[in-house]
Amino acid sequence: MAVSMNIEFVMIPHQFGGRKYPFAKNIYSQVRWQRYFYQAPNSVRSIQLIELDYDPQTRLGHAFCIFPFDDPFPEAWLEPGELLELCEGAHIVAIAKIVPPRIVKEQD
Repeated sequence: MAVSMNIEFVMIPHQFGGRKYPFAKNIYSQVRWQRYFYQAPNSVRSIQLIELDYDPQTRLGHAFCIFPFDDPFPEAWLEPGELLELCEGAHIVAIAKIVPPRIVKEQD
């Protein structure tokens, strides 16, 4: 079973080093933890954004992500509130925060 997390994120504008186009469903990215980056330089991990909601007007989004590769890390790194940087190569393309899963109410 893949390790997963929910994140809220803000995309960095292209003119400041972000992506030219927003994330798409099922895209892969790299993530690193702001808190652990200097303590654990190997803290960069690959993620896949499985489900995605994004508003291009506000640049804000929400995603359900999985870690597709078996690359263990401490469970504490997945605590809600942890701040993340989503990267593509050397570029930080979004800033994110781990959040609790959304509860979706079924309509009658």
